[in-house]
Amino acid sequence: MFTDEYFDKEENSKLMDFLLKFFFEPTEVEMEATKENSEFPEYHYVPDVAEMAEKLKSCLQESEELPRDFTVLFDSGLYKYDTNLIPEAIDLYGQVNLKHEPLTLIPP
Repeated sequence: MFTDEYFDKEENSKLMDFLLKFFFEPTEVEMEATKENSEFPEYHYVPDVAEMAEKLKSCLQESEELPRDFTVLFDSGLYKYDTNLIPEAIDLYGQVNLKHEPLTLIPP
């Protein structure tokens, strides 16, 4: 357990010193635990989710009435795929002073 590699990592020699003091001088062992020296963060309390789930509270918010024809709620133009914007894209070539040429491979 106490190899050279183990001692080099994270001040593990303190563990061996503590164990030696504990076994050979049990009356003089001091536990040095301070918040500044501690490697663990402060404890954060977590709410009891199971108990909260059993005590549900209702919501007073009301929603709008839905229309009889629910298809009017869908926006079919949101994800449409067409070529309506191609003429505007070609006109942009002239506005930024570029030639409208087909794409070609660039030789390495």
